[in-house]
Amino acid sequence: MTTRLSILNLNAARRRARNHGLGPDFHQITTYRRPSRPWHSPAMTEPPNISRTRQLRRPIGAHARLFTVLTTLLALASPLSARHITVTLPANAATELFRPETIRPLMATTATLPDDDRDLPLPQLDEALRRIAECRRMRSKQLDLGGLSLRGEAWEAVCDQLVDLTWLTHFYCGLAADARKKPDWQVTKEEKKSCNAVRALPVRMLAALQRLVVLDLRFNRLTALPPELGRLTALTTLTLDNNQLTALPPELGRLTALTGLYLDGNPLVSPPMDVAKQGIAAIRAWFEQQPPTEQPPPDPPPVPTQGDSIRYTVTDTGQVDLNPGAVLPAIERDAQAVKRNEMLDAAEELQGFAASSNGYKSIVPHIEKYRAALAKPLSELSEGDIEILFSRGIRLQQAHFDLRREVDRDEAPPPDRRLMGPFEQLLGLHGPFLQQTTHGTFLYDATDRDRRRREDDLELKKAEQALHDALVAKAPQVLTAQAEELAREITESMGGDAQTERANAFGRNAINNKNKGIAELIQRFWRTGFATPRRAAKTVGKVAVGGAATALGAKIATTSAVGQSVIVGGAAVVDATLGTNGVATQAAAFIVNHADAFRRLAVLGGPKYEWLSPFVDWVVRIYRKDETK
Repeated sequence: MTTRLSILNLNAARRRARNHGLGPDFHQITTYRRPSRPWHSPAMTEPPNISRTRQLRRPIGAHARLFTVLTTLLALASPLSARHITVTLPANAATELFRPETIRPLMATTATLPDDDRDLPLPQLDEALRRIAECRRMRSKQLDLGGLSLRGEAWEAVCDQLVDLTWLTHFYCGLAADARKKPDWQVTKEEKKSCNAVRALPVRMLAALQRLVVLDLRFNRLTALPPELGRLTALTTLTLDNNQLTALPPELGRLTALTGLYLDGNPLVSPPMDVAKQGIAAIRAWFEQQPPTEQPPPDPPPVPTQGDSIRYTVTDTGQVDLNPGAVLPAIERDAQAVKRNEMLDAAEELQGFAASSNGYKSIVPHIEKYRAALAKPLSELSEGDIEILFSRGIRLQQAHFDLRREVDRDEAPPPDRRLMGPFEQLLGLHGPFLQQTTHGTFLYDATDRDRRRREDDLELKKAEQALHDALVAKAPQVLTAQAEELAREITESMGGDAQTERANAFGRNAINNKNKGIAELIQRFWRTGFATPRRAAKTVGKVAVGGAATALGAKIATTSAVGQSVIVGGAAVVDATLGTNGVATQAAAFIVNHADAFRRLAVLGGPKYEWLSPFVDWVVRIYRKDETK
């Protein structure tokens, strides 16, 4: 297997080399001098001007050694001429070596660059990351990444770092600072070559940079603008000169604060350039005058698989409930019989003491639910029960931590001190019990690996609690009672003093899984259309003139007559007339009305939440399309 790479920064490779590892294997490295014309030309099937070959006949046991060899050979061949290397490795070694998360900050795969990008200077990724780090350290409101030749994977790596700079107001990502001071006709050819060559604006970046006032993207290679650009309502200046735009999104009309829109040098067709030059008001008016075009609804964006925490599923009644998961293997169930009985005895004693304690009566419901999951017949013990025991165990460990602190300070009264014995007996068996199951071991490993700053998780917790309270109040039928209760309790456990990182990771993944369960509910019924109030009113009219009358039709008639939602009562039935599910409509309407809160949750949740913002945008688009029918 042969892979051709371009080293972006040798010093960075040397500095970071010792941080990466690879199993021992033989490999051969060949370096080529850069020819006078690009050797990747279609007419040239073999690299010309081979200058030297180094073949190593000893095993290399670490990335550190491999990177040392690569950089040494490049230095021997002169850093100006030897930019390309060919690494020949066994397939299994290459799989381990070239992982994206390891290589992306240091390298860009030249084979993935478009043909018209190959003559451009190499992306200055290290300089871009340095500027971002300085902006983060100083909390500067301005960031200049112009003139760094950013594109392809280098641009994706930069966007990964931009999502937490939510305070930015000025972002320059085209020409270098000196070139921006000149009129476009005075910009030199070299300055144009060194500017960035961005082809797309990631949605995750736009969702994070909501405070932007000035956005400068001139001299890039943008061919389209995402509709999400219309959410940057604070924008006053948007510079898009000399890109490759043929159309503007209608959502651009939402930028009511925009006073400077620059589009020179674009082959603009929709709207025409003479309209675009008149400003945002003229653009908005032009789009409003266009006849509506009927387009098929877009398919929903992909939703990742649930995991690493409490999982959810959609029931036959159309609600989101806890996913029981698969029954544990017989060999795991049988091995737990004696230990489970000891845990049940300790939990029963703990519950009795807690009920008569002074300060720990609040944990009695948690112990009851812990016992209920544990007391199921062994033949029915499932992965869902392991997840419930894991989450309840976190709450009990936090209570035990508080009690031990009171005992150590000699502040616990005698009724509370009695809890220490059964607490220690139960929790001493809790961990081994779970880790003797495959699913329990997976949960421990997953939450131990997942680490973030406590402040970030507390901010996520606060946002989720507000959103969850609104969901229960305005869309009460979306979650079943047990799913709603457990979701609330897991979120409340985040940020405690005991098992903090584990509780935060488990809670963060549970919040993500709950939203994935709601997404699954909406995806199941969206093709038949949502029961919006407008569509319900039309159905009422059909019923009034003798159309098909159904049980839910009568319900629609009573609710829509006063302008209420079709599913005020939350009946989870499929209407024969509208062909939709009431709870799915309730969930979609809630997302539409709280779209900004969900987008903020996507930013606070980190990389695992990246799917959420595109899904919210899709729901908003589909639901509003149904409202017009």
